[in-house]
Amino acid sequence: MNRCLISYHGFIFLVTSAMLATVLPIKGTVRHEREGRITSLSYRLVEKIRLEGDPEIFRLAVDAEGNFYIRGREGSVVKKYAPSGRHLLTIDLTEVLKTSRISVYDLFIHPRGALYLLVVWIAPDGSRPSGGVLILDGQGQVRRLIELGLILRITGRRSLVVDSTGAFYILALLQRTHDPDSPLVTENVIHKFAPSGELLHSFSPLTGRFTRQRCLDTREFQTLLIDDQDRIHHIYLDGTEIRSFTPDGHLLSLYRIPYPVRPRPIEESEKSIARIERSIVGAFAWKDALILSLSETPLTATGEAVGFPEGYALMIDPLKKSMRIVGRGNALVPGTMLGRDGYCYAFSHHHENGQAWFVIHKEELVQQ
Repeated sequence: MNRCLISYHGFIFLVTSAMLATVLPIKGTVRHEREGRITSLSYRLVEKIRLEGDPEIFRLAVDAEGNFYIRGREGSVVKKYAPSGRHLLTIDLTEVLKTSRISVYDLFIHPRGALYLLVVWIAPDGSRPSGGVLILDGQGQVRRLIELGLILRITGRRSLVVDSTGAFYILALLQRTHDPDSPLVTENVIHKFAPSGELLHSFSPLTGRFTRQRCLDTREFQTLLIDDQDRIHHIYLDGTEIRSFTPDGHLLSLYRIPYPVRPRPIEESEKSIARIERSIVGAFAWKDALILSLSETPLTATGEAVGFPEGYALMIDPLKKSMRIVGRGNALVPGTMLGRDGYCYAFSHHHENGQAWFVIHKEELVQQ
């Protein structure tokens, strides 16, 4: 009888331990796939596309049919192009919102096809700035304008994501004090809004780490991603940290990419290299993992480049604390973003015979 009771409690303990091991983030040494096993994914260039009229590209989104939506130097205009590069539509937001000053900070295409624009504009009387999310259909018709109840200082390369319920998340600077005698302290905060535009809650991925100046210096080196399970991923590109959250803002995992990522042979000519500058040229969620495209530039002690940047791509599961190299070579643009059609897209500046234009690289991830 006693032995059965002990066995029963032992069984409960084992089941509980297994459940905790499954739910809680795993701490300890990061698992790295061995070089010989890193063959699961690779990039393959499908085509290079030149858009009609040679527009400048500052933001790019691609829908399920492969159509391009771009924001150029004019922050108030969004243009739509066919997969071939033929111009289809110009959306002038000054006409839509009846104002002379408006800027589009980010674009996001929902799986159901709606185009979400994160915009900031000045009221017609010039009295105050306003921020909001403008939702358009594929023909540029306004479905809805959600004016937000707070002024946001938009940050990051990617600052807007929308989950499967229609709730949207914005990465922005939040001012923490209005006392003129105290130093102004701000931090990057993720704000979650209901589909109606009601602010549900805010949570900071970098609480207590940065002063105002640090935030302003690094705001362009942060990005916000969402995967197909509505998990939110904040990537701090300088140093490279990834924090993953539930839709309610609960921290699931903190993952730091080790440096250096891979062993680099030190040749006689490289002994003067003091450090290597690493930056991320693109990042997107792919199934249950994240794909990051990185470049590394060897620098001297004074910060001068002594070699050409070398590019590669990583596949990271921040919750399982695992990472593998999935692409390598000197191409620095692959994997900037993932279109709704399943292809990877990036854009680069092309020069030839005194002319310059942007080229869109369409690539696919090939499983081997």
